[in-house]
Amino acid sequence: RWTIFGGIHRGFAPPRIVDAITSAGVVYELDPELSWNSEVGLRGRLNDWLEIDATAFLMDFSNQIIPVTESSGGAGSGLINGGSTRHYGAEFGSQLSLDQWLLPDAYVLEIGIDLTYSKAFYNDDRFIPDGEASINIRNKRTPYSPNWLVSSNLLLELPFGLSGRFNATFVGEQFTDELNTEAPSANGRTGRLDSYLVIDGALQYEWKKFHSTISLAVKNLLDERYIASRRPQGIRVGLPRLVSFGLEHRF
Repeated sequence: RWTIFGGIHRGFAPPRIVDAITSAGVVYELDPELSWNSEVGLRGRLNDWLEIDATAFLMDFSNQIIPVTESSGGAGSGLINGGSTRHYGAEFGSQLSLDQWLLPDAYVLEIGIDLTYSKAFYNDDRFIPDGEASINIRNKRTPYSPNWLVSSNLLLELPFGLSGRFNATFVGEQFTDELNTEAPSANGRTGRLDSYLVIDGALQYEWKKFHSTISLAVKNLLDERYIASRRPQGIRVGLPRLVSFGLEHRF
């Protein structure tokens, strides 16, 4: 029922040609990514209705390739050698089958959750120009690395062909440059990204008599407004509410 696992391995990833050389022939002179990666965890089934998966991890990069930002001297696009970074944290996941003790046999009711806490930061001295001064970014967070990622899902299946699924995703706050700039710049390329929560939902009906399936899906059900990215050319907002309808007929 239970499995204990762990591992340590050496990571090596040469830069892809599409990342190292632009379509205009500009060479970024990227070094390979080198890292030591380790993890230890436990997974198993506590009983017939509960599964659990827990993992702790540590990654040490001697060179991590990161996106260019204005604070690193770039124009906001492309990649650079980011230097030494460290990532550590834990992941937890569970799947709970509530139908086994709440509903009759023909029903399905499941709840799942996946939670990740991670801390990613520069763990060596590296100086970034800031006006006339230079700032050491040691211990500052790496760009686009939220501390928290949480996702959950709810599935309900009814015996007469109707089913529904809801998914919720939470992304914690992030920084978009090596200096961990809080205030947004005038062009929108730097500044903190606030946390956000997005909920998606879907309904499906199996019309067996007519060999058909009817579906309705809604992305960003609550129409949450948030900034998804600030690169390469400024603010890019998240997907607004999107409703789609589908009809499938099998001949």
